[in-house]
Amino acid sequence: MISIKQKSLLILCLILLEISCTCFKVFAQETTKEPIDLMAPLKLSIAKTENYFVSLEDVLKLAIENNIPLQITKEQEKIDKLDVYTKISALLPDVIPSYDQSRFQGGFQIFGNQTFLFARTSITPRLTVNYKLFSGGESVYNILAAKRTHKATEYSIINSANNLLKDTTNTYYELLKANKILEIAKKEVEESEALLELNQSRLDVGLGTILEVSQSESQLAESKRKYIDANKNILKITQHLNRILNLPIELNLIPSDTEILKHTLINETEMSTLLDLAVENRADLQEIKQLKKVYMAQRGVARSKFFPTLDLQVYWGGQGPRFSDIEEQRQIGYGVRLDFLKNLGMNYVSNYKKSKPLLKQVDLRIEQKWRDIETEIADALLEAETSERQIEVAKTGLKAAEDSFSYATERLKAGVGTNIDVLSAQTRLTTSRTNLLSSVIDYNKSQINMMNSIGIITIDKILGNEPVIPVKQTDITQETDKETTLEEK
Repeated sequence: MISIKQKSLLILCLILLEISCTCFKVFAQETTKEPIDLMAPLKLSIAKTENYFVSLEDVLKLAIENNIPLQITKEQEKIDKLDVYTKISALLPDVIPSYDQSRFQGGFQIFGNQTFLFARTSITPRLTVNYKLFSGGESVYNILAAKRTHKATEYSIINSANNLLKDTTNTYYELLKANKILEIAKKEVEESEALLELNQSRLDVGLGTILEVSQSESQLAESKRKYIDANKNILKITQHLNRILNLPIELNLIPSDTEILKHTLINETEMSTLLDLAVENRADLQEIKQLKKVYMAQRGVARSKFFPTLDLQVYWGGQGPRFSDIEEQRQIGYGVRLDFLKNLGMNYVSNYKKSKPLLKQVDLRIEQKWRDIETEIADALLEAETSERQIEVAKTGLKAAEDSFSYATERLKAGVGTNIDVLSAQTRLTTSRTNLLSSVIDYNKSQINMMNSIGIITIDKILGNEPVIPVKQTDITQETDKETTLEEK
């Protein structure tokens, strides 16, 4: 007979055996899942990703049309333009038509406390015109300030558009560079797979070692890691470009340009010439100058408070029980008002004195902006010259790295080279490819930055459809006329 204790122990063993079988089945299912495809492209979001091929011209036009900050600035320009008309309306008279009607019904006492009852209707139509003849120039200065503010906003739109074109172009170049780096990373993976296959074949015939196979496997894993990072970088840049263009995040923008070429847009390298162009064309510099004029107009508004205000009031109307019985009334009045003594004039004096440090502040901002422009132009020139030299160095380095990788691979196949030499040559080859790509992109970006630094960046100039700095052509006819005039004199 089996005791109760033995039965309990047997039941417990059966339960543990069932749990072990279940865990083994789950583990077996987990291990039999399909492996992750490390070379598969990543997706921008959970939603379905849509590929959209774009050129540089496409993204530039989309940026001007869709960019939200630029649209906000344009709407502000409309507001400032309407504000000008609001200030102009202060020069117009106030015309106030009115109409009152009342009826009295009751009694009053006369002659010996006799009460008389009666009812009377009274209507009073009137037209009042108020006009400010003189206010110390306050209305005129307010109009000037509004106009200058509107002009400053127009320059702000130009400056925002220029910066937008620069940022969009540079981001497109970065996206183009990221796609090329992905191709380089994919090529490195293929080369690492070929090297692993070569070392495995050498091991099979007794010429290689397990260490060389392990080194090749490690190199292949590193190459795949670089490929995944390159894919991730593409998606991050695409998200940033979608944000600039105000496009849905699930759009996968793919550059339609297949080659990355060096584009020289500005041949001028004289600092003085570029600075002269910046003075004429930098919209942000002109914006600050317009703001200075706004402060000067506001100073005139503050000064106008010290002058008396002369008002004119014209009244025309009448009063009577009916329109046919209205007695006409007319009145013309003048009024002089001095607001300077309000609060003993402390408020007006402080406002007037405040204008001086405001103007000084604008002068300092102009000087600071000028220094910033000098730095931007100098940096762009330095970047262009440096990148141009690096392109030549990178070309030489790439040729040497390709030859080195080819020689190292052939020596390993012949059994006279080492696996370390091939791995080092492969790393140098990938670095050389990336260096040449980065140098060309940096040079192209320096050209865009230089155009923006002198304030002459446009879509056509970026695409090379028109010269960045037009050549000044002299009119031969005008020169001949000048010479003739001088001879006659």
